[in-house]
Amino acid sequence: MPRHVFNLNPLRMRPLLLLGAILLAGCGASVVTTTTTYQMNHFQSGKTVEIDSARTFQVGLFGGMARTVRTTIRRDSAANKFVFYNDSRVLSFGGIAQLPITENFDVGGDVTFSAFSLDDRNFAEEGLGRIAGGTALRVFGKYALLPKASPIGIALLSVVGYALGGTGESSDIRVNQNEPARATASSGGITLEFAVPISFHRKDFALTLTPVYYALNQNVNYSFKPENQGREERQSFNRRFSNFGLGIGVHARSLRFEVTLVENLRGTVIPFFGLMLAL
Repeated sequence: MPRHVFNLNPLRMRPLLLLGAILLAGCGASVVTTTTTYQMNHFQSGKTVEIDSARTFQVGLFGGMARTVRTTIRRDSAANKFVFYNDSRVLSFGGIAQLPITENFDVGGDVTFSAFSLDDRNFAEEGLGRIAGGTALRVFGKYALLPKASPIGIALLSVVGYALGGTGESSDIRVNQNEPARATASSGGITLEFAVPISFHRKDFALTLTPVYYALNQNVNYSFKPENQGREERQSFNRRFSNFGLGIGVHARSLRFEVTLVENLRGTVIPFFGLMLAL
């Protein structure tokens, strides 16, 4: 059978590329991105708080990296919508509190605020959107399996949280022969985490190893409205994300350092660093 060979000469294709660029520029596509932020580090050992210590109610401040799941919605002039998902790390800070209930059981919670993106490797069209920050709230319970006197600590940690997403708003949208329009998107979601902190204690410091499972149920609300017409289009999206991670940490008397390794949505294992100051 004869074989057909197509010669893609760049010089011959330049007019086609130019025409394609002109058509894309005039299609009036709108792009808007929203993010859902949640914390990846836990700063927990395999032991509970000393219920008879001088600092029974423990509090702390932390800073480092949190995760953002980013949802990008692209709408072309033919009203076709395309949804892309990606994620990155953000610089974050927050606070944590932990209270012993019994010798073997603690409860606590933390709050995380995201500041700005550290490795924004998202789709090129996201550059058209304006992205705000996000906040993550978590409550947790921890049950220690071994006695306090043991040099090894093992605990079961369950975490429930809510990730308050950032709001994105597109800019400079033109549809239907330069008719101005506006698109917005906001997101949030419930987070569930199950971890097994394992720690090795020696005098005033401990080494920790924490396998953890993360699950996020993300909800996205999207709206699109041409400014010169009365109609407004609204749509909601829902997607679930899950990951396994591994936290490795060092705990001193007042400082805790932890790095958590998690696979992102692109299939690459990336680190999340965190540093906590115990007050």
